[in-house]
Amino acid sequence: MASNSTPSSTPASKVPKSHRRRRTKRARVGDGSSAAAESTVHAPASEWRDWASLGSGPAWLIADRVLSRDVADYVRFRASSKAWRRCTADPQADALDPRFHPRCWTMLQDVVSRGLRYRYSRFKNDATGEHIRMTIRGLNGRDGRTHLARTSQGLLVLLNKKTDAVFVVNPVTGARADLPPVTALLSGFWRADVFPRWPHEVHFGVELTYDSAIVINLHGLLGVARPGDERWAEVEWEDPILGPVLSFAGRVYCFVDDAAMVLETSPDHPPRLSKADHNPFGSVP
Repeated sequence: MASNSTPSSTPASKVPKSHRRRRTKRARVGDGSSAAAESTVHAPASEWRDWASLGSGPAWLIADRVLSRDVADYVRFRASSKAWRRCTADPQADALDPRFHPRCWTMLQDVVSRGLRYRYSRFKNDATGEHIRMTIRGLNGRDGRTHLARTSQGLLVLLNKKTDAVFVVNPVTGARADLPPVTALLSGFWRADVFPRWPHEVHFGVELTYDSAIVINLHGLLGVARPGDERWAEVEWEDPILGPVLSFAGRVYCFVDDAAMVLETSPDHPPRLSKADHNPFGSVP
């Protein structure tokens, strides 16, 4: 007797007509993909399987294997069946969930002609060469010019010049988390120093700590915050911080007077810099 937890084979005479010639749509990834082209698939009646009835155990195992390969494939897997979505973790529930970080996806530089409306951003999988198109909310310029930086885990952090609003987004899953505005963090600084005129200039960098805190570097001014915080915690240091913030083995580093400094973070204590035992990068970047 066949178990309900595995796909069952159905005689040709009992296969519904709707399953003999199926029209499928490629699953959309994240906030909106323009790569949802339709195609017609002819499924021979003798090969038809009721995959939607796959039990939660096997479906979860397949999803776990798919996720270990690429989070984009995991999103497509869940999009193909309502039953599979019920028994697998939702990648949009938490933008900082490390299981769904798009580490191998890189945002490509797109040039939007003057006067044209932003439609999407292109991303490339560095491992496979696959390209996808994603619509990132906040990049359309309607609410003010937005600056963008990427963590080493593939997350995007957007900072709105007009409102000082900051949020982090997973470009593949579409998950988003709001961070505190940087208004208080930037008090006493010239805005022209923080927000340069030309978008290609390096204006700020970001990283993610092992305990899910976002570190923002605004021209040597370090701030740390988590979703739900009321304000950014400033990391104080008497000497100027050189270069970008970098992540290695879950810890965030920066450089002061050619010395590697590690950022200590904890939800219960204010962030602080301490001298690292060794420089994991070999030299000052």
